[in-house]
Amino acid sequence: MRKSLISSYIFLWTGIFSQTVNAGEISTVVKYISGSSVYADAGSAAGIQSGDTAQVISKDQVTARLIVAFVAENSASCNIVWQEKTPQVGDKVVVFVTDQSENEIESAVSAPATPAAAPVPSPVSAPSKKSARVSGKIGLQYYGELSRSSENTSFQEPSLLVNVRFADVLAPGYDVAVNLRARRLLTDGTQSSPSAEWNNRIYEVSLNYYRPETNLSYQLGRVQSNQIAGMGLIDGAIADYRLNDRVTSGFFAGMEPDYRNSQIRPESTKAGIYTSYKSGDILTSQLSLTGAAAGSYVNGIIDREFLYQQVSYTYRSKIFLYQSSEIGFNRDWRKQAAGSTLELSNLILNLQYRISRIFTLSAGYDNRINEHTYYNRSTPDSLFDDALRQGFRLGGNVLLPLGFRAGLLSSLRTQDGQTDSRFYSAFLNQANLFNRQIFAGLNYSAFDNPYSQGTQYSLMLSHNVLRNVNLGVSVGRNNLHYQVYNIDAVSDWMKFNANAFFTRSFYSSLSLEIYRGDDYDAERVFVDFGVRL
Repeated sequence: MRKSLISSYIFLWTGIFSQTVNAGEISTVVKYISGSSVYADAGSAAGIQSGDTAQVISKDQVTARLIVAFVAENSASCNIVWQEKTPQVGDKVVVFVTDQSENEIESAVSAPATPAAAPVPSPVSAPSKKSARVSGKIGLQYYGELSRSSENTSFQEPSLLVNVRFADVLAPGYDVAVNLRARRLLTDGTQSSPSAEWNNRIYEVSLNYYRPETNLSYQLGRVQSNQIAGMGLIDGAIADYRLNDRVTSGFFAGMEPDYRNSQIRPESTKAGIYTSYKSGDILTSQLSLTGAAAGSYVNGIIDREFLYQQVSYTYRSKIFLYQSSEIGFNRDWRKQAAGSTLELSNLILNLQYRISRIFTLSAGYDNRINEHTYYNRSTPDSLFDDALRQGFRLGGNVLLPLGFRAGLLSSLRTQDGQTDSRFYSAFLNQANLFNRQIFAGLNYSAFDNPYSQGTQYSLMLSHNVLRNVNLGVSVGRNNLHYQVYNIDAVSDWMKFNANAFFTRSFYSSLSLEIYRGDDYDAERVFVDFGVRL
């Protein structure tokens, strides 16, 4: 039971709500790429918010424009809204964050005049360098835990990360991409897991062809469709044909790999066709539409068949709208399992409205469900649909006098016959405390669901002590009640972070976490050292 509590604890507090604000431009790099998403190597700790716009720069030219969709503390997931060339790991990214004028702030909140704030520091990032024939990242990582509880959960996990792209390997426009991670889990053998186990993941090994002046582009190997996120990885081919400046059509076909060990599964196949439409410009307004039909099969038996649609709209960095959904076509065993021929599923709606440079509001809805597939078709509906819920989210943030920003976020998930799940979060932060380029943030979170409830308080401080060195510390307390076991648990934690770039290419990151409490008593360390090519 104690292991279950520890697992629940880690799951509940993995993502801590955080959001900040900065002024001007943030210069960073492409951290990695997944499907149609580009991940920037900076996040809320640097002042980036959802809805901010960005540019990818390669060889001193703007090659893509992005909009920030989701923000974590030290990374930001961005959607591509226009591209002349596919972004590469290591490319320079310039994020245009909220630019507050002191006079506008005073006028909006009727605050007394205050001295102008000093420039807010950019996040620690590699100095910009021009794209080379080989680009990307190779890193050595170590993740480990020293457990101090009677239930020994200690482990060590060294790993190798390779995410590189070789440009123009056969001829102009032909690139080879490799993205993999090799991990080895080491324990003392007292846990249920093996004492030494490899856990490797191959995310991409592909040959890619793209040239701006041609209409046809394609990918061969282990690839992922950037048009239909729900289709996942493919061992096969993806091809796009540009009909004109606004319309592109294409198809994908291949095998679905085993996500547990990255091995090829010839018995599992999938294919689909799609058409996408884009108009406008990110600087004014832009509309993007995608429609697709796709299916997956196992040994010729239906796994899933569905229509997919996606809409995204931006207006002058003030309005950001994203909506997607799937309509499943159920036949054979699927119709019997679902009870209907057509089924609307995985509906997602996110809206953000930047009312002014002072106020921002956001709202969202989703009804994502567990999909019946070939592999879980025998699971009883009473268990399968246990997590079926509708979700609503509402939030907002406001710029306060003296450069402080505060925000609230709430979400509600409902299910017939079950207790509702609620989440609340509030923050107050300052990105340039005492005009010393110090970020300080206070956060409070609370949740209540059928399985557990709890609160968390946290304080975070970070500072660029040198141009390429950032140090941070955060402390907090968790108060949890596991309703399933009727157990209360209180724990305190402290985290130290250090990030540095030694040269134009070499980087390092260190994180130390200390937990002391009723349900978790351990230290964790994460080390990342590598080179950007």
